Amino acid sequence: MFIRFGIIRQKVASYQKYRCQQLFKLNCRPLSTFASACDNARLRRSVHFVPGDNDKFLSKCLDVGADTIVLDLEDSVKDKIVGRDKVNAFLSATKNELERRQTEVLVRINPVSSDESWQEDIESGFEGADGFMIPKVETKQELIMLDELLSEMEGKMVFNKNIPPKVLLPIATETPTAVLNIADIAKGPRVCAITWGCEDLSAELGSYDTREEDSGKYLHVFRHCQNMCLLAAKAAGVQAI
Repeated sequence: MFIRFGIIRQKVASYQKYRCQQLFKLNCRPLSTFASACDNARLRRSVHFVPGDNDKFLSKCLDVGADTIVLDLEDSVKDKIVGRDKVNAFLSATKNELERRQTEVLVRINPVSSDESWQEDIESGFEGADGFMIPKVETKQELIMLDELLSEMEGKMVFNKNIPPKVLLPIATETPTAVLNIADIAKGPRVCAITWGCEDLSAELGSYDTREEDSGKYLHVFRHCQNMCLLAAKAAGVQAI
């Protein structure tokens, strides 16, 4: 993954590169099934990743001041079952804390194209998370399928009708197919923002490096992905991270 776990990284590079001096409060595109699943005033300037099975990191993550916390159930978790249980317990224990009102909490599920029981990831985070980060998404159809599943689950919440719909934050450049479909992915249902990464894509391409040896800049293909993330997000009316 493109962010080290346990470390906050300010994620405004796409805007800074084009000399934007402020983060604009981008209005989220209205969804077909909801008026809007996004908080138009929410900023996502910093994203803090936390391994879902790490009690030490979980206990401190709300204190770091990040705009968004991502509880990871994908790459950083050794035992998926333990991770799901810990994430569920954390969300239940912190749902009424003051910090939760100021911090968006997402759960990164396993890819929907994998055999890693991603449905159980959603179940473990459904009651307390604000939404889900979707890795290795390749098509808008995957997001439509997730939207239908979440709509069904939300429809069964008899006593919690006022809870906002869950948002989706796709990592939209982790495969060649995803890069070619990024504009469509950004227009998917419930999408509040899209982000990019190059580590998984470099493996797909058989690349040994992601940066130029001399300058330290990203290789041209990965800079292209970063640019496409910005353009696709702007065209769709969502945030670029």
